Amino acid sequence: MTWIIGREPGYPQTTQVADLSTGRVTTTTEDRYKVETPGQEIVLSETILNGLPSSLALGSRLGSCGLKSRTAVRNDSNRTLWHLSLSYSSEMDEQTSQDQTQPPDMRRVKYNWDFETRDILFTKDVVTGDAVANSVGEPFELTTEYVIAILNINTYRRTFSPNTILNFTNRTNQNAFWGFPAKSAAIAGIRDSEDAAEVWQGARFRQVQYVVKFMIPNIPDVIEGWKEIIMNRGSFYREGGVDKPFTAQGSRIIGKLDAAGGKLAAGAQPVFLKFNRLVTADFRDLGIDIDQLRL
Repeated sequence: MTWIIGREPGYPQTTQVADLSTGRVTTTTEDRYKVETPGQEIVLSETILNGLPSSLALGSRLGSCGLKSRTAVRNDSNRTLWHLSLSYSSEMDEQTSQDQTQPPDMRRVKYNWDFETRDILFTKDVVTGDAVANSVGEPFELTTEYVIAILNINTYRRTFSPNTILNFTNRTNQNAFWGFPAKSAAIAGIRDSEDAAEVWQGARFRQVQYVVKFMIPNIPDVIEGWKEIIMNRGSFYREGGVDKPFTAQGSRIIGKLDAAGGKLAAGAQPVFLKFNRLVTADFRDLGIDIDQLRL
């Protein structure tokens, strides 16, 4: 198929616009070509667009701009003549330009960091290691706000199995993940969006988002990944093989326990019980660790 392609007079045309609030300058370039198909009457404009050389492919560069859109319109009086309009923008960076030539699952992965806060029991001074207690060792009932880092990863997959959700959500990392230690990350959710799917060369690629939350850093007896850490206290203590109630002035109270369930000795450091909230999984099986992605 031999086509004759020539740039129309007066093109390309470039415009620069400054955003006065941010100082950012956006450059846009409009270009136009004539495409002649002698002896061939092309029925669909899509055929014209798909048959253009790589120098005019989506994502190709003209100066500082990447090609964002192409439009082919047939000439009103000549059915073998087409007018090709090209729109370039500096908002398309070079990496995005390169992505346009790749199938969606091979493109640079989009990710962002976010955060949330939650209250945790404040039992220990994280600098000195002292128990958060009064001068006779009674713990204060305090909570403190703690920041949870959230990593959102958006990828495209040719196929997606719901078993991925069953096998990885509410799991913590078996090994290091994104440079963070084992058992510090948790898959909080996985979204598979048919509406956000992209069709590339006739194949459909599903958009999949992974939401990962991190409990960091590790602070013994305060934050240890996704373990629940609870001070060992109760209304009974064990003495001589018998469970006896904690009392003070004839009233039942809550008292601190040692590791064996007996009364904690006066002045002794509190004992903390630790429970695993999540089972582990190998997050590398998802293909989303930092060294497995094109970022």
